Amino acid sequence: MPPRNDVTQLRLKNIAACLDPALTTLGLISDTLDTPFLRPISNTVSSLLTAVQNVRQNKAECIGMMEHIHKLLYSIICLHISSDTGGELSPTNLQHLRKFTETLHKIYTFFEAQQEKSRIKQFFRQSEMAASLKGCHAGLAQALEAFKIRDVDILSDAAAMKDHAWRIHQEVLELISTLSDTESFDRRSSISGVLSNSFNSTNSLSLLPSEPKIFHGRESEISEIVQMFGHTIPKIAILGPGGMGKTSLAKAVLHHLEITIQYNHHRIFVACNSVSSSAQLSALIGSHIGLKPGKDVAQQLVRYFADCPPVLLILDNFETVWEPMETRCGVESLLSSLTSVDHLALIITMRGAERPRQVQWTRPYLAPLKPLMQDAARQTFMDIADDGYSDEDIAKILLLTDNMPLAIDLIAHLVDCEGIPGVLDRWETERTKLLSDGLDKRSNLDLSISLSLESPRLKSQPHCHDLLSLLSLLPDGLSDVELLQSGLPLDNILACKAALICTSLAYTDDRKRLKALVPIREYMLKRHPPRAHLLQCLHSHFYHLLQIFESYRGKASNPGIVARISSNLSNIQHILLNGLNGDNPHLVEVIYSTCLLSSFSRMAGHGYSPLMDSIPRAILHTNDRTLQLYFITHRLETHRDFPILNPQHLVTRALEHFPHVEDSDLKCKFYNNVADYYRFHNDDIRAMEYVQTGLLLANSTGNTVRQSDLLNIWAQIECQTCNYSAGSVHAYESQRLAKMSSDLYREASGLQIESNCCYNLGRYGQSITSYKRARDLLRLCGLSGGTLDHALMNTRAEVHYLKSEYGEAIRLHKQILQEITDKSDRAGQAMALFNIATISLEITEPKHSVQQYIDTARPLFADIGYESGLMYCDMTERTLGMREGDTAATDALIRKSVKAAWGKEGMVIEYCLEKLGDLHLSRAPSTWTMTFLAHAVKMKQKLRILKALQFLGDLCLAEGENLTAYALFTVALEGFTQMDVHRHKAECMLALGDISESQGNSQSAVDLWATARPLFKRSLQHSKIAHIDERLVKMERSCRSISRC
Repeated sequence: MPPRNDVTQLRLKNIAACLDPALTTLGLISDTLDTPFLRPISNTVSSLLTAVQNVRQNKAECIGMMEHIHKLLYSIICLHISSDTGGELSPTNLQHLRKFTETLHKIYTFFEAQQEKSRIKQFFRQSEMAASLKGCHAGLAQALEAFKIRDVDILSDAAAMKDHAWRIHQEVLELISTLSDTESFDRRSSISGVLSNSFNSTNSLSLLPSEPKIFHGRESEISEIVQMFGHTIPKIAILGPGGMGKTSLAKAVLHHLEITIQYNHHRIFVACNSVSSSAQLSALIGSHIGLKPGKDVAQQLVRYFADCPPVLLILDNFETVWEPMETRCGVESLLSSLTSVDHLALIITMRGAERPRQVQWTRPYLAPLKPLMQDAARQTFMDIADDGYSDEDIAKILLLTDNMPLAIDLIAHLVDCEGIPGVLDRWETERTKLLSDGLDKRSNLDLSISLSLESPRLKSQPHCHDLLSLLSLLPDGLSDVELLQSGLPLDNILACKAALICTSLAYTDDRKRLKALVPIREYMLKRHPPRAHLLQCLHSHFYHLLQIFESYRGKASNPGIVARISSNLSNIQHILLNGLNGDNPHLVEVIYSTCLLSSFSRMAGHGYSPLMDSIPRAILHTNDRTLQLYFITHRLETHRDFPILNPQHLVTRALEHFPHVEDSDLKCKFYNNVADYYRFHNDDIRAMEYVQTGLLLANSTGNTVRQSDLLNIWAQIECQTCNYSAGSVHAYESQRLAKMSSDLYREASGLQIESNCCYNLGRYGQSITSYKRARDLLRLCGLSGGTLDHALMNTRAEVHYLKSEYGEAIRLHKQILQEITDKSDRAGQAMALFNIATISLEITEPKHSVQQYIDTARPLFADIGYESGLMYCDMTERTLGMREGDTAATDALIRKSVKAAWGKEGMVIEYCLEKLGDLHLSRAPSTWTMTFLAHAVKMKQKLRILKALQFLGDLCLAEGENLTAYALFTVALEGFTQMDVHRHKAECMLALGDISESQGNSQSAVDLWATARPLFKRSLQHSKIAHIDERLVKMERSCRSISRC
């Protein structure tokens, strides 16, 4: 029998050999299909593979778990290969992946603990580790059962392992190769302008719709439009009734040779039929040019178009977003902003005869489209239905259409399937009713649709009508994935799809989504609205997707789920709006879905969801206390996006529900959200009351997750009031509890606050250690680049700032700003702008540059109701005035800032006291320097204590007390040297050199100044460098003069 260590090493070698190709294949699937949770699974397994090499205890157990993980990875890969929807997994399988990800995080925590060297710690953690190991095994067992894995060993034969891995990899490559370019684009880019990837000009060109293949009778309109382009940069509205060919005309112009030559790759075609607000429209346009959503997407669009070459923007079906009165003002304002760009040509298509205001439309106006002339109508008909019919029969058929392009298209397809006699016979049976209702354009179009609905091809598939009725409520249409996975009780649903396409009642767009034209949707909604049980099936499908998103929101990257929800955003909104009524038996589920959609909408950059306003009225029909508490808890979470006018009333209402609600986790979450609300609004006393109450409940119910959350907020409150030592203790405890739950995201959040506390206490090394650990955890979650990652980057930038490494700090803040302008994190964006302003102030950037950053940050802070942010702007603006020499007025204003912030915002107090205590900035009494020192000592802030000593040295030096000043500068210099704070170390050296010069010790002065110069350079203090150079030159001249004498 081989030694045990040899067997262990052999198993380790085998598992490494197996997992390496498995991870490669998994990464390929993740990059191609964006399946949710695959990236964090891959990242975590990669880290486990490294960690298992270093475990000291339970090594055999750890290797055994890795072997199970290997089987699970290949099962997940095979699940994609065997999928009948091109690798898209069902919500049920996505739930399994979510749980498996959580299990991997538990295993990661267990592996880390097994690397502990201290036997004493091992002894005291035995029961904790036993429970952790049990949880890991239970999670793996659940995953093995969920993915239907039998207990087989494929690791015994190295050759067999390699062969198995190679075959699986080839099958994945085959799966990917079978996906058309369009389908691949759909998976990666179907976010519908919410969270899309970047598009370059080539990508944007690939999004252009094809040129109409059958297009007659619009020669005069095309000529008129092209002439407009020859004389000016036009703004054109193509108007007319539904079904008149407005979109076809726009596409024909888009591909006209002269337009193609003039605009080449800078042609953008945006279908607006799936958006319902100016924010969504901005995001949709932005997605076509590579912008990502954020608060100021409209302004980003204007800047983008202003900086790019001449561009043609076509907005199709514009009436969808313009017609509702509640959105019209914002939409017209967006159009006005876009058309302010001189070289942007604009074409919109919309039903009706009224043009949007606030745009100077090119004159003479293009007349609303009319029906085709007879020759053009006849040619259109013959191109579709062939030319085997007599002129007389064709004329009879065209009478039914009134020469409307859509009606011609529909009836021509009917004739192509059934022949003219059959269509005319059925028209005869309809005619009496038609005449009694009145013969006009709309009734003719309705007749065409009704005749199409009577087609034998539709009757051969009994559920075609049901599918078309569903499409009538779904502006985004449906993909094959949704058709197959939503559980719709429609037999042979893909055959129904084919029949609808064949009769032109539906079509597939560029993303292979099945849609119905607007006139057909309106006709179906009026005459054949979708049945409730069919809508419920779709609602349940989308509800499950929203639940998956919410359950892992903020814990792991899930672009696949985001893409699926985003491509159905308008569908979900329409279904929920339809379901938010008291008669709906599924009303409770609809309200939960609406709250979940609100969370998604805020994350995606759309802000507050208007559907939330329908809940208070609808919820009265439920008598569900738990639901009402859930809604209020969620509403508190949205306070940064939509202010709460009477928060205490909302809290009181929620507490009235408490005796009737058994869900203790929901109650803890409520306390957490209320505490965070009051913390954000600087009411620390109330915030602490709710933290303490929530902790009592969480402790009594053993809810470690909510304990961790509440301690996290407690730590933030302590930081807000400068009690960094206490904040560090609570942040550490929050981490510990998160680690017990194997919640890597919450652990990272606790580490971020601990890192914040450490740098404020002058423990820079410990701060950086916590920062690195937190970012590693976020990488395992797949959340690098998220909101918490930006907070960590800000923490790292603060360490650079405090050490006066201003260049590194400002680069990090600009990186944060570049990333978060694509998201809805307005607070993060405002903080980045404020921090850049603060650093720019320290490196003597021009006044107008600093002021611009402040002016951009201020409205963002005001928009989210962040009082502290407004204080930050005030204090920085007033410090700027001090720097510029307006000391008398600004001293008084900055003292006003101290008074306003006292007891609310510690950061403002610290900053203002520092500026008031600095002789070079302030003309305030020296008592402010002593106040600054006393505050720093009280809060145990080493750096600020040293700064206060330096400022006292400046005061003594100004009053001629050179010996006292020398002692103070020497003590401060030693501290700054220990902390590696470049600028203040240099300033102390500069002052000590001045004292040495006054005492006649020229060489000591020169040495000190020469040593200070590179430190000033390191901290970008260019004026100080020039000052030292001037002194050194002056000293050199003095020495030469003395030597000549």
